[in-house]
Amino acid sequence: MARNNRKRENEEKKASSLTEACNKEATRAYWFAAIGLLPIIGLVFGPIAIVLGYLARKKAKTDPDFSMWGPVWASIYFGWGITFCNSVGLALIIYSFYR
Repeated sequence: MARNNRKRENEEKKASSLTEACNKEATRAYWFAAIGLLPIIGLVFGPIAIVLGYLARKKAKTDPDFSMWGPVWASIYFGWGITFCNSVGLALIIYSFYR
C-alpha cells in the first residue's frame, strides 16, 4: 500500500507543478496587459500580452486543474483593445503633425 500512496503523491505533485506553471504564465500575461494600459507603452506591451495570453491558454487546455481563466481571457481581450487604442492614438498624433 505504501508504494501506491507514494505514486499517487508523486502524480499530485506533478499535476500541481504543471498547474502552478500555467498559473504563473497567466499572471505574467495579465501583468503585461495591465502595464500596457499606459499610453505609448501599450504599443509594445499590448501585443506581448496577446501572445502570452494565447500561450497560457494553450498550455492551460492540457491541465484540468488550471484555475486562472479570468486573467488569461483578460490579457487577450485587453491586449487587443490596448493595441488597437494605442495604434489609433499614435495614428491620430502623427496625422495632427502633418496637417
